Order: sequence, then structure tokens, then C-alpha cells
Amino acid sequence: MRTSTIAAAGSRIRVLEDGRGEPAVLFVHGVGGWAENWSEAIERVAASGRRAIAFDLPGFGESSAVGGARYFDPRDPFYPTVVDGVRRALGLDRPHLVGHSLGGGIAAATSVVHPDAWRSLTLVAPGGFGAEIALVLRIFSLPFLALTTWLPRPAGAGRAVLESCFHDRSRIPAHLYAESVRYDPSYPETLRVMRAVATLRGVRRSLREAWLARASEYAGPVLVVWGREDGIISAAHAATLRRVYPHAELRVIERAGHLVMPEQPDAFADALLMFLAEAERNDALSRARRGSADARSMTSGVAHQER
Repeated sequence: MRTSTIAAAGSRIRVLEDGRGEPAVLFVHGVGGWAENWSEAIERVAASGRRAIAFDLPGFGESSAVGGARYFDPRDPFYPTVVDGVRRALGLDRPHLVGHSLGGGIAAATSVVHPDAWRSLTLVAPGGFGAEIALVLRIFSLPFLALTTWLPRPAGAGRAVLESCFHDRSRIPAHLYAESVRYDPSYPETLRVMRAVATLRGVRRSLREAWLARASEYAGPVLVVWGREDGIISAAHAATLRRVYPHAELRVIERAGHLVMPEQPDAFADALLMFLAEAERNDALSRARRGSADARSMTSGVAHQER
């Protein structure tokens, strides 16, 4: 895989990618995550002949934090600016957009703010479509935890959070354990984001309702993927997504927890690649129809002028 650093939304963003085909697929990780959460998906998408790209959100992985970020502010949201900034910095022409967990909420918000920039939208166990989230995330939202960031983190804290995202711990790739230690300094950003988006009761109602009211402004193809045994964000939230995106495809993957992509990589890739191929076929047909309509309109207009 290739790594690079770009500038977007005031942050130095680390980018991880593989493949060189078109169209591209842009992956957005969740809170406390990093670009390598998508490693197994990147490998399979690149093998399909597409360019697969993941990046560290500001403050996570190796990307620099941005002070005072208004993450999901309905009037001036930071995260859609980040995602579209990455797209433009990489010169991507209408890539597919895929987001997991918090990244799913980010992808959904980005598709509203920049609806014409994306060929399709895939939401993997997305946050923000229901109030209920795991207790650990609600605890992370407590303001007093910010006072503890200068203290040494308990050994194994990151490991425990990682393991809670899997149904079968024996399926956790070794690289994720190593990365959970390497990127543990992202913990303060996790707390900042969770304070902004949640309380001890769950996802903030004001934010959730503001974005749900606008979500249907994205009219492109949508895929929703969930692990059946997700203990972080319940697959029951899919009912809300069916109402918001009535034409969306829904795939529930068995024997998978929250990080469905590395736990069941082949099943996830099968669902994603089938959806991407169909979205590309439909997009090509739509463009061909528009081209034919434009040609007929131009011919008619010229004939009319000649008369």
C-alpha cells in the first residue's frame, strides 16, 4: 500500500491507498479508528481494478488535530469539509463514499453537503441514525474525562475497546492490535468528538434530528451494511435508515460485530463490490441517456434556428 500526506481543512492528513483504477472508493473510519481499519477492504477493492483510499480523520491516526472543530454543526460542519477536501486534494472525480460508525455519520452528512460529488454512498454500522450507542462511547462523552488525558492510559485499554468491536475475538487481525497501541495518542480526540456528538443518554437529539431531516437530499444509490452481532451500534437502527433511504440496499452479515470489515472481510467485500458494480452500471446508463437527450435537444434547436 502507498502512503502520503495531504492538506485538507487545516489538517495534515495521512492517506493510505492501493490500486490505480477508476472510479475510486474513499473510506472514512469511525471514532477512535484509523485508516488501517479498512486494510482488508482496501486490498479487495484494489484487486477489483479500482483505486481504494482511506485516510486518518484529523486528530486520529497520524493526522494532525484541528482546534475548535465544529464536527457536525448543522450550519458549518467540519467533517464534510474534511472529506470533500480530501477528495479534491487527491483529484478524485465522483468516487464512491464509504463510512463506518462515526465515519458513516460523516459520510451521510457529506453526501448532503456535497450531493453531486459522490457516485454512491455506503454506510457501515453508521452512527447518528439512532440515539442508542454502547455504554463505553456514552462514558467517553463525560466532560470530566478530559481532565484525565494527561494521565497514563491503563495498559490494554485500547485492546479492550478493539475487542468489544468484534463478535469473535479470534478473528481480530494482528495488525489491529499493533495499531491500537501505535495510535493510542488519539484518545484525547476521541473524547472531544464524543463530547460533541453524545451525552450519557446517547447521541445528541438536536444533531441527530438536524441531519436526519436532510439525509434524503442525497438521491444516489445507498448500501447499508451491518454485523448481526454488533454490540456498539445495534443493527436495529437499520429500520431508521430504511425510512430515510427507502431505496437503499441492506446487507446484514452473520457472525460479525461492529468492525464487520476485518471480521468478515470476504462477505463484506462481496456485498460492497456487487453494489459498486451495479452503481457504476446504472451511472453509465444514466450518463448515456443524458448524452442522447442532449444530442437530440441540440439537433432540434439547430433545426429550429434554420427554419
